[in-house]
Amino acid sequence: MKWYDVKLITLQKMFSNDTAEIITDDNTTPYLTAMPGAATACLNYIATAVRHIDLNYTIEQDGTSTGMRRYDLKELAPDFFSLEPSDIYFEDAEGNYGKAYNFAVEHTSVLLIDGSIKGKWTIYYNAYPMEIAQDTPDEYDLPLYPEVAVLLPWFMASQLYKDDDASLSTVYWNEFVAMLQDAMNTAKKVMNTGFDEFVDTKGWY
Repeated sequence: MKWYDVKLITLQKMFSNDTAEIITDDNTTPYLTAMPGAATACLNYIATAVRHIDLNYTIEQDGTSTGMRRYDLKELAPDFFSLEPSDIYFEDAEGNYGKAYNFAVEHTSVLLIDGSIKGKWTIYYNAYPMEIAQDTPDEYDLPLYPEVAVLLPWFMASQLYKDDDASLSTVYWNEFVAMLQDAMNTAKKVMNTGFDEFVDTKGWY
């Protein structure tokens, strides 16, 4: 879902119309201005508590170092949120590739690797979403799975309407919570089955 679509659907809910485009005027401008903050709050919550954003980082060693090397993923990948040690893979100098066991994890984000080992480690990690700002392009694709991306307009409408229409704000909030629970149930099923293995190696999924 693109950022433009999120804004448009949010306005459609708030103004109860089905206009096909965003109209910027005295009525909509205050809400459009407040949308980035509401969207970022919802994105952060969803990406950390409901459906993670999966990215990866590659560490390569030439095997000429001595002692233990320390790689802090919080420094190497600024969008790093959390790590699942079972999602780290190793490719040796001969091209053999598989689950990595030649490492240790310290304090949730630091990888300890013997500097004498030559090869590549591909680390799949959960990432924070990029912050939505006033200058975020309309064509920006939200880094979320479709079933959770659609939650944003409900959350945003509920937050933006708190002062103007408390009853409608509550309606949208209740709808958001119900849809959120469905999304969380779906995420649990995916994790239990292990079928959700696609990760984007070049950018956001």
